[in-house]
Amino acid sequence: LLQNRKTNWRQLLQYSLLGILPLATALALTLGYNWLRFGSLTEMGLTYQNGDPIFLNDLNKYGVFNLHYVPINFYYHYIFYPLPTRSDSALGGSLFLLSPIFFAAFWGFKQIKPRSLAIALVATIIITDIPLLLFYATGLYQFGPRYTLDFIVPLMLLTAAGIKKWPNWLVAILALAAFIQYTIGILGVLGSSM
Repeated sequence: LLQNRKTNWRQLLQYSLLGILPLATALALTLGYNWLRFGSLTEMGLTYQNGDPIFLNDLNKYGVFNLHYVPINFYYHYIFYPLPTRSDSALGGSLFLLSPIFFAAFWGFKQIKPRSLAIALVATIIITDIPLLLFYATGLYQFGPRYTLDFIVPLMLLTAAGIKKWPNWLVAILALAAFIQYTIGILGVLGSSM
């Protein structure tokens, strides 16, 4: 729309409808799946989850989505460092400390032009992360940051823009550090949960 803002409004409306078509298709498929699997358009399986007892008290008290969960989810998604593995290592781990190459996303934000694209990528991450931070569980028996796959595309785009001028050896060291940490963590968490 930004590139074609001089086009007449009917053409812009057609472009907008074409842009919305994949989203509408995905929504229709999701609603159909929910209906076929759970017998309801809006049920996504949350009432069928077999929650761990450590989460059930909060779930019964606060529900599935609540501001109460934001501090603990933020901590386990972005701050907590789970190595060496211990009992709470299965609750999460810092996206940036475990995958240090993602620190490049901050440089990427400064590099991407036009600014509106960089802002749109960050806004996409934030909007996607809101329900993840409000969700009642950080998850269990999973090493690393929770649910960040939901916003991995804009995060990868920011990261790619950020590492463009970084030396290859630094990128390789950061990628290797992530690989080693996740290998140690997954073996430790899975070994302790069995």
